[in-house]
Amino acid sequence: HVRTYRDADYLFAINDRRTYGDYIGPWKMMTEKGLPNVGKVTLRRPSGAVYDLVNHKPVPFSVRDGVTEIPVSYETNDGRLFLAVSRPLGPLALRVQGNEVTVTSEDRDVMIPIEVRRPGEKPFYGVVKDGVWRHAFPSAANVTVHSLATGETAVRQNP
Repeated sequence: HVRTYRDADYLFAINDRRTYGDYIGPWKMMTEKGLPNVGKVTLRRPSGAVYDLVNHKPVPFSVRDGVTEIPVSYETNDGRLFLAVSRPLGPLALRVQGNEVTVTSEDRDVMIPIEVRRPGEKPFYGVVKDGVWRHAFPSAANVTVHSLATGETAVRQNP
């Protein structure tokens, strides 16, 4: 499945290759055990960069005849979520004013998932959309923002 937002395509690729297992269902057997699978995910447009949104890093890909090909390898039934864009994503910028945290990106035509961490608290998740994300926290001291696309981190330490 593919979802598109301006310059970004979000590709959901699932390995549904299965075999019969030990479960006895209404028809005596169910295909419940995932099997390894290797192949390519294709997107019918050229891409300049592809990111794995689960593992938070760029992935290898090729473009041939206007089609983007992403090699995939599964150990069992599993899924991948890729972000394909026309150019590599730029770095995120982090600014803190009072209790408000603002994350900006020069990439205004992509939604970039982020993880915001503060000491002693659970991670907070958001999306930099149209180049900006803002959120007010009770205390914005010592904030770390992690791009869930590129894997890059921006840190703001209070003096």
